[in-house]
Amino acid sequence: MSHVVWQRGFRPLFLLASLYAAIAIGIWAVYLYAPFDDLSAGISPHLWHAHEMIYGYAFAVIAGFLLTAVRNWTDSETASPHALQLLCASWLLARLAWLAGADYLIWAVLGDLVFTLVLLYSLLRPIIAARQWRQSAVMGKVLLLGGSNAIFYLSLAGAVNEGFKWSLQGAIYIIIALILTIARRVFPFFIERGLGSEVKLFNARWLDLSSLLVFVVFFLCDLAFGYEALARISAALMSLIVMCRLVAWYDARVWQSPLLWSLLASLAMIALGFLLYSLQGILNFSLNLPLHTLAIGGIGALTTSMMARVSIGHTGRNLRRPPSSLHLAIALLIAGGLFRSVAPIAMPEAYTNWLLISSLCWIGGFSLFAVTFMPILLHPRVDGKQG
Repeated sequence: MSHVVWQRGFRPLFLLASLYAAIAIGIWAVYLYAPFDDLSAGISPHLWHAHEMIYGYAFAVIAGFLLTAVRNWTDSETASPHALQLLCASWLLARLAWLAGADYLIWAVLGDLVFTLVLLYSLLRPIIAARQWRQSAVMGKVLLLGGSNAIFYLSLAGAVNEGFKWSLQGAIYIIIALILTIARRVFPFFIERGLGSEVKLFNARWLDLSSLLVFVVFFLCDLAFGYEALARISAALMSLIVMCRLVAWYDARVWQSPLLWSLLASLAMIALGFLLYSLQGILNFSLNLPLHTLAIGGIGALTTSMMARVSIGHTGRNLRRPPSSLHLAIALLIAGGLFRSVAPIAMPEAYTNWLLISSLCWIGGFSLFAVTFMPILLHPRVDGKQG
C-alpha cells in the first residue's frame, strides 16, 4: 500500500491509539455503571482495563513517537510501509483477541510479541548503524516495557507469581521514566522555540542526575524490596525534583499555546502523582489514586500533547497555530486526572461517580483529538514534501 498513512510511523499508530483510547474507556465506563460478564470473558475486567491502557494505548503512542524521533536522530528510515502494516496488524490482533476472551488470548500474546519485536528491530537497526549509543537509555525503557508485558502474560498463565504488580504498576513507572528522559532533552527547546523570543531555560546536569538516582531508588524500593518508608521518601523527592523543573521551565506566555502549557501541566500532574504516593500511607487512601494521577494526568495528557506536536510539525503545519480544540482536549484529560485522584480524597463517598466523570473526561478528550487530527494524519503534508 502506498497511501500517505504508511509513510511515517506516527500516522497510523497515533490514529489507532487515540481511537482505541476513547473506545476502550467507553467500554470500561459502561462496565463500571452496569457490570456485565462478557468483558474479555474469563479474564478479570480490571486486568483488561489496566493492560490495554498501558500496552494497547500508551505503547502504540510510544512506538509512533520513537519511530519518528529515531528517524530524525539518525537521519535514517525506521519502519518501511510493510513493517508499519505489520506493526498495526499485530497491534490490532492483540486488541481484538483481548476482547474475544480467554480462549483467544494466545493470539493476543502473538500480536503483542510481533509488535514488540518489529518495533525493536525498526528502532535498533538505525541506532546501531549510526552508533548513537546515547539513545541506550530510551531503548532500555522500550525493552523493559516489552519484558513487562511478557511478565503479564506469564502471570496470566500462572507461570509467574505476583507478576501483575511488576507488569502493570512497573510499566506505569517505566513510561513516566521515559517521559522524564524525553522531557529533559526536548521540553526546554520546545518552549524556547514556541515562545519565539530570546529566552534560555534552566536545565542543570545535577538535576538530571538527581532525578535518575532518586527514581531508581523509588522504583526498586516500591517494586523489588517493599521498603515502604524509603519509597515514600523518594516519591516525595521525585515530586520536588519535577516541581523544580516546572519552576525552571515556566514562562507566563506558555498559556498562549496548548502545545506549551500542556507540557508543564502534565509535569505538574506527575509531580502530584509522586506527592500523593508519598502521602498515601499517612492519609490512608488507595494506591490507585496516585497511580491514576500519573496515568491519566501525566501519561494521558502528555502523550496527547506529543501526538499533536508530532502530527502538526511532521505534516508541514505551523506549530504556533495548533487547532484551537486542542486546548479543550488536553484540559479534559487534566481534569480527568484530578477527578480520579484529588476528588475521591475530598469526597470518598462519591468514588464511583468520580470514576465515571473521569472516564467521560478521558473519552471526550480523546474523541476530540481523534476528530481534529484524523484529517491531518490521513492526508499528505501541506508543504508538498514526502512524509
